[in-house]
Amino acid sequence: KFDEAIELYKKALTALDKQENKPFVGFSTMAGLVQGEPPSSITTPKGEDFGVAPKISGNDQKQLSEVSDLVLVSTAHRVGVMKKLAEVYLAKEDYSTAVFVLDDAMELAEQLNAPYQALVADVCDTYGRLNLKQKKFADAEPQLRRALEYYTSVKDPMDPGEFLIVVNSTSNALADCLE
Repeated sequence: KFDEAIELYKKALTALDKQENKPFVGFSTMAGLVQGEPPSSITTPKGEDFGVAPKISGNDQKQLSEVSDLVLVSTAHRVGVMKKLAEVYLAKEDYSTAVFVLDDAMELAEQLNAPYQALVADVCDTYGRLNLKQKKFADAEPQLRRALEYYTSVKDPMDPGEFLIVVNSTSNALADCLE
């Protein structure tokens, strides 16, 4: 059933692509605005210059913040699906594909901040376990340590008992890779 799971996760990623393209078409020219760094000028995709960027305030700023929040939520969904896909490849022992997927997931996870620390920790944990499974202990250790750092930065876990189990599991995996 690994192949079926892989296809379902790939469909989920494709659905995210389609969903993201609707509200975020042309958003790349606004990315700096969301981060509070308006560009000196705005150009169209064809390179035509519109001149100085408009000043963003009031309702426009609120809408940009909402779009920014949507981007973070969408990124978090994508990272979660990619982590699950990598776990299937890990279980299937297709390590090279798992590494490929986790590299992309890690790159996206780097863009996330609070309240997504646990998700970032999960990606680091999965990457550490992948390295551990391949007996790459020196590569597993920093990933598992990083996972523990992210886990400990979570302020209010949704289920404290489950969270403790996850943290203990990661700690045990870290112990397994130490000499």
